[in-house]
Amino acid sequence: MVISYKKKKEEVIEIYNDMEEFLNEVSEYYKDINISSPLKRKEGLIKKIRADIEKVKNDKFKIIVAGEAKSGKSTFINAYLGIDLLPVDVKQCTSVLLEIKYAKKFKLVATYADGRIEVVNEPEEVKSFLKKHAALDDNYRDIPVPTINEEILVKAGRKANNKTKKIKISEKDIKNLITSESVQAANIYHLSLEKYENKIKEYICKYKENWFDIVTKIEIFYPLDESLKGVEIIDSPGVCARGGVSEVTTEYIKDANAIIFLKPITGQAIESAQFSQFMNNTIVGRNKESLFLVFTRVAQMNENDLMRLQEEAYKQFKQLNKENILFVDSKAEMSAKVFDSLESIEAVKSKWKELDDSKELEDFIKLSYYDTIGGFANGSISDFIQSLESKSRFKRVYSLLEKFGRKSHYILLKDVLKSMIRLYDGLNQEFDDQIESWKQKIKNPNDIDAKIKKLEDEQAEILNRIVRGTADIQYFYSGDEEGKIKKIADDVVSRYKEKINGLNPNEVGSIDHLKSFSVDTLEEYMQISQSIQREVIEACNNLLKSISNNNDLVGFIQPDYESIDFKEIEKLSKSNSEERRKIKEAGTFTDAEYISVFSQNLYFKNFSNNIEERLNSIKNELVEDLMEFVSNSIEMYKAELKFNARNKINELKEINEIKVENTVIIKYIEKIGQLYNSSKEVQVDLKAIEKGIL
Repeated sequence: MVISYKKKKEEVIEIYNDMEEFLNEVSEYYKDINISSPLKRKEGLIKKIRADIEKVKNDKFKIIVAGEAKSGKSTFINAYLGIDLLPVDVKQCTSVLLEIKYAKKFKLVATYADGRIEVVNEPEEVKSFLKKHAALDDNYRDIPVPTINEEILVKAGRKANNKTKKIKISEKDIKNLITSESVQAANIYHLSLEKYENKIKEYICKYKENWFDIVTKIEIFYPLDESLKGVEIIDSPGVCARGGVSEVTTEYIKDANAIIFLKPITGQAIESAQFSQFMNNTIVGRNKESLFLVFTRVAQMNENDLMRLQEEAYKQFKQLNKENILFVDSKAEMSAKVFDSLESIEAVKSKWKELDDSKELEDFIKLSYYDTIGGFANGSISDFIQSLESKSRFKRVYSLLEKFGRKSHYILLKDVLKSMIRLYDGLNQEFDDQIESWKQKIKNPNDIDAKIKKLEDEQAEILNRIVRGTADIQYFYSGDEEGKIKKIADDVVSRYKEKINGLNPNEVGSIDHLKSFSVDTLEEYMQISQSIQREVIEACNNLLKSISNNNDLVGFIQPDYESIDFKEIEKLSKSNSEERRKIKEAGTFTDAEYISVFSQNLYFKNFSNNIEERLNSIKNELVEDLMEFVSNSIEMYKAELKFNARNKINELKEINEIKVENTVIIKYIEKIGQLYNSSKEVQVDLKAIEKGIL
C-alpha cells in the first residue's frame, strides 16, 4: 500500500508540474496577443489545486476537534492520544486554538498578540501554562472571550504596534461588538442585557492594558506514536459560544482533512439549534467520510437507553455516514489507560482506593472493579481493563480514524486530480469557443453578425427579466393588501377566529379546544413558510431558465417561531377573570356589598384574547420573515441575472473588438488548437491516473 501510494503521489506531482508549465505557456501566449486569458476565470480553481498539492507534497493530515463548550474535547484528545496532556478540570473551556503536533521532544510554543514567542519544555510547566493561558477565566466564561480578544483587544493592540503605548478603543467599536449578531447569540447563559454588556466592558477595561499578554496560538510538540507522524490535532474553542468560533477557527476547519464534532449526551437534548447550524454550515461540500460525530459521557448509560439515543441520532443526522456517528466515554478510556499502566492487582486496588478516598472515583469504575477484581470477584487486571475499555467504546474511534487515515491521502490525490480535470475541461471549453468564434469570422462574417444579434436579444431578455420579472414576483408575494404572503397569513387568522367563535366558554374542554386550535395554527404557519419559500425559489429559478446554469442560488430559511406558553397565558388570564357581584343592596345607612367571583366567560375571553395576541405576533413575524426572504431571494437572482448580462456585454465587446486580418486569426486558431490538443492529451493521462486510485 505504501509503495502504491508513493508511486501515485509521484505521478500526481509530476502531472501537476506539467500543468504549471502548460498554464505558463497559456498565460504567455495570451499576453503576447493582448487578449484576456481564460486563466483569469479559473483563478479560484487554480489556487485550490496549488494549496492541495502542497498538502500532498508534505503528507499533512489535520484533524480538528470541535464541539460545544464543556463537551469534553480536551478529555477526548487526551484519551485518543493516551496522554494526560490538556487540562480537563470541570470548569475548563478552551479559549484559544491548540495545535498538537508530532515531534521527538516535548515542548510548548506559545505565540502572543504582539508576536512574542515563548517556549516551555518541562511537562509540569506545560500543564501549568495551558491551565493559565488556554482556559477561560472563571469570572468571564459567560461572555465570548475569544471574540472580544480577537476583534477588540488584539486588533487595537496591533494597530498601536507598541506594547508600552496605551491602546485606543472607541465606544463605537465596543457598541458594534456588543450589538453584533454573533456576540448577541453568544449570551448562552441568558444574562440580562445590562449585565451582559457591563461584563463585556469590564473585561475589556481589565485586559486592555495587558493586551500583549493574550495568547493567540499554542502549539504542542509531543513524541506521539510513530503512526501519528505528520498528523496535527487541533483543539478548538466551543462552537456554541458562537464567538468562540472565530474567523481563524473557520479557516482551520476549511483546511482540515477530518473534523470530529463532540457533543455530550447527558444533561441535554441530542440536537441543539446552534450545534446543528454549526454542523450544517461546516459540512457543505465536504466528503462525508471525513466527518465524525462523537457523543460523549455514555459509560453510565444502560444499553437500552443508549440504543434508543443511537437511533435518534441516526435519524437527526442523516447527512453523516451512520458508521461515523459514535458513542464513547473519554474518562472511561483514560481510566483504562491509567489502570493498565499498573503491574499488579495490588497496585490497581491501591489506585482504586486512592481515587475513592479523594472522591474522584467514577461509578463506572466501581462497577467494573466489583465485576472483575473487587469484593468476591476473582478476575484479572486484564478483565478489569477490558471492562473499562468496553464502557469507553473507543475501539471504534481508533478503528475509524485509522481507516480514514489510510484512505485520506488517496482521497486528497483524487480531489487534486478531479480539480485538474475540471480545470482542463474548462480551458478546453474556452479554447473551443474561441476557435469556433474565430472560424466563423473567417468563413462567414454573416454568422458573426447573427451571433451578435443573438447575444443582443439574450441581453435584452435578461434586462427585461431583471426589471419586470423580479418586480412581478415581488408584487405577487409582497404587495400591500393583495400580496399572497399577507393574504394567506390573514386567512389562517380568520379560520382560527371562526373556530373559536364556535366554542361555548362554559362547555367542558373549551380551553383545551382553544389550545388545540392555536397549536394547529402554529403548525399551519410553519407549512405556509415552507410552501411560500418553495414557490418563490421556483419562480426565481424560472427567471434564469436557459440563461444560467446556476439556478439554485437560495436555500430555505428555517423559522424558529416560539411555541405558545399556555401555562403563562393561563396564569395571566385567571388573574383578570374575576367580576364584582352584589350580595347586599344599599340601605339607608349602609353601602351595598360586593364580592369578587371567578367568571368562566371572562376567563375564556381573556385566554382567547391572549392567545390571539400571541398568534398575531407570530403571524406578523412570519409575514416579515417571508417578505424579507422574497426580497433577499430576488436580490440574489437579480445579481445572477446582472452577472449574465455583463457576460453578454463582454462577449459582444470581444467579438466587436476582434478586428484582425484573416492571416492573424488563422495563427490564433492554429496556436489555440495546439493548446486544445495538448490539454486533451493531459486529460487522458489524468483520468488514467485517477482510475488507478481505488
